[in-house]
Amino acid sequence: RFFTCRQELESFLSAATIERGSKDEVRGFFELFDFYAERGLLDLTLLKERSFRIPNFVSFLSFGSLMGLFFLLPQFLQNVAGYTALESGLTTFPQAIGVIISARLTGTYLYPRIGPRRLAMFGMLWTGALTMTFYWVQIDTSPWWIRGLMIAPGLGMGMTFIPLQAAAFAQITPEKSGRASALYSAQRQAGAAVGVAALATIREQMAPLQITHVAQYPAATVGFDTAPGVSLGRAVDAIRVAAQDIGLPKGVTMTFLGAAGAYEKSL
Repeated sequence: RFFTCRQELESFLSAATIERGSKDEVRGFFELFDFYAERGLLDLTLLKERSFRIPNFVSFLSFGSLMGLFFLLPQFLQNVAGYTALESGLTTFPQAIGVIISARLTGTYLYPRIGPRRLAMFGMLWTGALTMTFYWVQIDTSPWWIRGLMIAPGLGMGMTFIPLQAAAFAQITPEKSGRASALYSAQRQAGAAVGVAALATIREQMAPLQITHVAQYPAATVGFDTAPGVSLGRAVDAIRVAAQDIGLPKGVTMTFLGAAGAYEKSL
């Protein structure tokens, strides 16, 4: 049965012939509901305390950047570099290894000796500096290099999240710990949503309907015919000289297919 107000519930419980324990359980549920209705599901008054507010704000930014990286890198690996979903997952998961190793070292050795402030600052600087190295990742970058790069920021994240959480709850009393934990978890989820939303920008523009791939790499196909009296070998050599003169980017490679490809393989 559904009740539109607490008075209907009380009238039903007084008239119903149900066990005493069940009545107490229902009343207890509505008392809990009244508690949250008056104060809200998240006790934002906890943010008045500076020792709790600052770690929450820093964690919000850190978790947002982490989830933004988790969103962008698989997009690049699958849509640009041609990785499958499994290959992309196997390439990005080593970051968790870095977090596990760093969390163990941080909780056991580093935090008691260095303290939360300097440890969190170093962890954020370490993570930020190594995340910038992804700027040089190209479609032909070895996946093992990417896996190594994923482990390194994971080490910094472990040095960031543990001292931030410890600092946030350092002055929280036991009776407030439940509400503080709910607020801390909520800001991390909000940071993840904001980080992904900030990086997943949608804009309207012209785009190809189909992307050609050669092996696992996106490719642009250009055809050519030989002029009368010009051999295929001379045409291939001339094209290679022209490509060298143009100066193709390091991430762009040139491969001959069809008759020209068969010619090169026969040499």
